[in-house]
Amino acid sequence: MKKVLQRVGGVLLAIALLMCILPAQTVEASTFKIPNDAKPFNGHYYKLYYSQSGVTWAKAQQLCDALGGHLVTITSSKEETFIENIVDKSSYEEYAIGAYSKGAGWKWITNEKATYTPCGGWPSAGTDLVCAKRMNSGALDSWWTTTFYYYMCEWDTSTEDILPDQVTLSSVKKASYKSINVSWKKVSGAKGYAVYMKQDKGDYKKVADITDPSITTFNMNNLTGGSTYYFRVRAYKMIYGEKSFGELSYAKSVKLGLVKAASIKLNVKSKAINKGKSFTLKATEASADANEPIIWKSSNPNVATVSASGKVKAVAPGTAKITATTSKTKLTATCKVTVK
Repeated sequence: MKKVLQRVGGVLLAIALLMCILPAQTVEASTFKIPNDAKPFNGHYYKLYYSQSGVTWAKAQQLCDALGGHLVTITSSKEETFIENIVDKSSYEEYAIGAYSKGAGWKWITNEKATYTPCGGWPSAGTDLVCAKRMNSGALDSWWTTTFYYYMCEWDTSTEDILPDQVTLSSVKKASYKSINVSWKKVSGAKGYAVYMKQDKGDYKKVADITDPSITTFNMNNLTGGSTYYFRVRAYKMIYGEKSFGELSYAKSVKLGLVKAASIKLNVKSKAINKGKSFTLKATEASADANEPIIWKSSNPNVATVSASGKVKAVAPGTAKITATTSKTKLTATCKVTVK
């Protein structure tokens, strides 16, 4: 349903609006993110936004600024032609652009000089005015204050400021009965990579930070059999001194076959520990290739608990038996824990 812009002549509100006008600022790298669907042109990126409830000109600028950009500025005929091809030319709506007037002439929000005259010329300048562009004709309109349902953001970036490309995985394959090799294609300009893994229907967790950009392979070791492992990788650059990540790669997976254990033993058979302290048990399966998952259990969780990775925590004075069981063959090994 078409929403028609309504002019409002409130001078006090207009003054309050213009008090908010400041040159566009660059945001910190942690929030710097050019949208994937922004349109590139001549080293800049552009995107038209729609707000169902409408926004003021100042609010539109704040929204662009929060994304690392600013309301669009128009400095050449080629740029203007490109921008007009983004919008719906059959629409009678207007969209906010980054021009404003405080009395004498028009200025861009970026402090660029308004030397180029957009299609149809500039509207009359005046005190506390902001500018919008018609979708159908490209002509400019001036407003004291109004609600805009559309606004266009622009990002001015050098190649160093643009987030790295999405990583492409080359392969995910079994390296041994307990390890998987992940390899990917090098991303131009990347300073490093992060590797993520999930097991079966679990959640992805980061398993490696690679700070050498020449390294494009990683081995995940000490895995258990009978499960499918999924991997994703993303590259990062250092922008404004912080890690700024590109998109995650599409996932690749491989299943490790289950190799049964002949026996199982723990690195500790008994241990005395003070309340509140912890230690980690390590289970070793007799066969070199055995990769059965280990199930951990405490006979008395009120005294000592054990995690899925074998970490034991002393809860209260008493004794508890910690049991490690191979998932398929049901072989067991135990450790007596005495909490003081």
